[in-house]
Amino acid sequence: MFWMFGIHLAVADRLAYTESVGASILDVVQSQNGRKVALLESGSGAVLELSTLDWSYESWAPCTGVGGIVYVDNTLYAGCADGQIKEYGAQSSENSEAGDTLSIDGGAILSLNHKDGVLYVLAENPNGGNPRVHALELSSGTERSGGYPSTLGYSAFEDADIVGNFLIVTQSGNAVSKVDLPSGGATRNNNQGPTAVKLG
Repeated sequence: MFWMFGIHLAVADRLAYTESVGASILDVVQSQNGRKVALLESGSGAVLELSTLDWSYESWAPCTGVGGIVYVDNTLYAGCADGQIKEYGAQSSENSEAGDTLSIDGGAILSLNHKDGVLYVLAENPNGGNPRVHALELSSGTERSGGYPSTLGYSAFEDADIVGNFLIVTQSGNAVSKVDLPSGGATRNNNQGPTAVKLG
């Protein structure tokens, strides 16, 4: 039991890896096998894919205005300002060019999340108004209907993540929306939540 206490007090004595990039990092996502980490740079629209095996990295500029990145079965996807979703790194990183392109019937993509073969795409509403959540079936490349796209109750966007069967979207200050993934039903917190919510 004493050795567990000693481990708890242990401090790392060296840094495994450090890298400097030219812009701030907006998002970091890990591949399912843990061998890759993708970093979304602010402003440049560049995505850096870092190997955790040898610390090498590749830069990928899939489009202008990258608004979200996500790994699905170790394949990296990036959402673009034109409503397209670009695919990169299908199982092998030898191909450094963008692969397949998917698209939604919406505006600029703000974030991408994945669960059970479905990409949940938060995008600006092309007709104006609040952002909408689209459910895109990866197997067919088609959007779900019957509840989707689902319009959120607030206009701003900060961050989004899937928790259980819900997409939780922080929007500004203490505004939070929750989308039920099976139905697409969206609810909001009516400004009763904590302030400055950030998902980790």
